[in-house]
Amino acid sequence: MEKDSVSFEQHWTAGEAIDFIRRSNLSTDFDAAIIVDHKLKPLGAILLSTLLKSPIAIELHTHILKIFIMLCAVLAIFSLVIGFSISSLFTSIWTAAALLTFIFKDTVLGLLASLQLTFQNIIRVGDWVTLQQYNANDDIQKIVTISVVVIRNFDNTYTTVLT
Repeated sequence: MEKDSVSFEQHWTAGEAIDFIRRSNLSTDFDAAIIVDHKLKPLGAILLSTLLKSPIAIELHTHILKIFIMLCAVLAIFSLVIGFSISSLFTSIWTAAALLTFIFKDTVLGLLASLQLTFQNIIRVGDWVTLQQYNANDDIQKIVTISVVVIRNFDNTYTTVLT
């Protein structure tokens, strides 16, 4: 059993250390990280496979936030242009949304299922998946949007799958 070590800068945050581990591919050389204080007294340990898994892709949050901000900005501008109060505009929109939800029930259920998969951490970056119908068999590299997942295969090809 080898006992190699790598040290990080003292001023680094945990995020900077994780980024360094990912960039330098240390996860293939090391199994665990032992956190020590300045006197080299062990404070704890964590498996690198656990440390490097991100629970939810940050890109997904930014996409959702961008959509929400754009929607709010469009509604605020629209209410100013047509002269309606924003509360009556929201009431009209919610009524239309209820009608459209009834009409496009399956699409809305698919969207909600994708959100549930994402926010309950059912599927994460780094999880191993096997999808025979798409000929995909390896770990998830990226969750691009709510319904698109990129999987890296053994031969370093990428498969994009709609969830």
